Amino acid sequence: MSAVLEAREPSARYLPSAQAVLVRQFELLATAHGGVARLRNLIVSLAVRGGLSQREPTDATLAPDMTYDGDAPYELPKGWRWQRLGELQPEFQNGAASRGDAGGQPITVLRLADIRNRRVSLAETRTVPIRREDIEKYLLRDGDILITRVNGSADIVGQFNLVEGGPRAIYCDHFIRLRVSRQVLEPHYLALFASCDMVRKRIGDLFISTAGQKTVNQGHIASLPIAIPPLRDQARIVARVNELMQLCDALEAKGRVEAQQHARLLETLLGTLTESTTPEELAANWQRVAEHFDLLLDRPEAVDVLEQTILQLAVRGTLVRQDANDEPVSLLLRRIRSDKNRLVAEGKIKSDKPLATLDSGEVPFDIPVGWDWMRLGSIAGIERGGSPRPIEAFLTDSPNGLNWIKIGDTEKGGKYITSARERIRPEGLSKTRKVYPGDFLLTNSMSFGRPYITQIEGCIHDGWLRISPPSSLNKDYLYLLLSSSFMRELFVAAAAGGVVQNLNADKVRGVPIPLPPLAEQTRIVTRVTELLRLCADLRQRLAASQATQSRLAEALVESALA
Repeated sequence: MSAVLEAREPSARYLPSAQAVLVRQFELLATAHGGVARLRNLIVSLAVRGGLSQREPTDATLAPDMTYDGDAPYELPKGWRWQRLGELQPEFQNGAASRGDAGGQPITVLRLADIRNRRVSLAETRTVPIRREDIEKYLLRDGDILITRVNGSADIVGQFNLVEGGPRAIYCDHFIRLRVSRQVLEPHYLALFASCDMVRKRIGDLFISTAGQKTVNQGHIASLPIAIPPLRDQARIVARVNELMQLCDALEAKGRVEAQQHARLLETLLGTLTESTTPEELAANWQRVAEHFDLLLDRPEAVDVLEQTILQLAVRGTLVRQDANDEPVSLLLRRIRSDKNRLVAEGKIKSDKPLATLDSGEVPFDIPVGWDWMRLGSIAGIERGGSPRPIEAFLTDSPNGLNWIKIGDTEKGGKYITSARERIRPEGLSKTRKVYPGDFLLTNSMSFGRPYITQIEGCIHDGWLRISPPSSLNKDYLYLLLSSSFMRELFVAAAAGGVVQNLNADKVRGVPIPLPPLAEQTRIVTRVTELLRLCADLRQRLAASQATQSRLAEALVESALA
């Protein structure tokens, strides 16, 4: 039986006040964008408001033996009470600062790396010699809570991490240990309550930030308001939450499997398109794919794959029909060589060494009659950028400075570089690489091979690779070629380096590219533009559908918490 069907079973004894949302609409909530994460938050929020367990007639009502001196964050069920954590006489103890004592006794010392999903993990702990008296002081017990005291991440600081099973271990000074009386609070319930949005927000308001680190102290934790139900209710709440979290785990696993199956189906069906050898064969294969269009393209990542398929078809020559009246590629190559010689004479590119002729073993796939294979360096100048930050190129706001084009000057999903945020002094030019409007810039760092066309004159550092195409080549065709997954694979092969890989300019010069006649380049660009516009429309409709589903899910969540 599926996880969703199990959630719908009417025999479920939990969810008394939220059954309409978490049972009838569980699948809708889970399949919305970020749905399972939203479900987890909803489960916790309902749990700490008393919405997940029914009171038994025998449950004792808590005596209001202490007065809560603050505003109640929300109304509690009958028999519950608000109390500040510090008024429950908790035991606080900051962790051990020692990183090892001479003559000490070896013992496991827990670090932040030993916390997984707000639980202590003993999978990869380390042992340190610690004085016997300190071991007694910091030794953990079952039910202790380790509160993350300091970290750079706001999501981690103040997190309540439950210790289960009483491992023989102590803890470092990145934690505060908390112990509470089990006559009032079940540690599992307290750890659960501390994960709710209300508590996380209050802890965030109490952060002390210093040098990029955020810190909480014992006073901050003691000031937190805690909603305390009767003990038997606490145990039932924890049990119900665990059941529902397992259901969320199952939904996440189901979603991953479905995504993998969808990706394989998409790859198989769209793969038949790229295997087409003529426009006529492509049309026939496309008809079969179109019959399953709604099933295949029901998520943004599927549209991404379709866009890449379109580019693959374009560079393989099956997207548009060939015309025997087109000017031969041989004449186009003559003009390209003439344009390259002119750029060399003007000092805009360097004269390259002759490239070896392509042999048949280097040709990745068959191309139409009238096309030709050649090396990228034979149609464009290719050079790596200059110094990462030349000494002579101090940044300046002077209008006489040169544009200093950086990766940050690009826009996500954009095609052009239209401006630069920084400038360098003209004397820094000798250590950099100058670029001109119409030049292509390939990213050449951790994420290499992404093409942009610069519309401004300026200088580049070695995080870029410059490609200077001749005016006789259709730049839009070159852009879609460089953007294709076919070229991406070639760029990966042309990368060099250890931890950080960069494109090797000489290897990029030698990569093979398919070149159609100039008139066909124009037809290809026109057709690709039309198809990518349709993809953009489809992505927009999917986004609108997801937004509608997300708003509906949010409304259901709000109704459950009202």
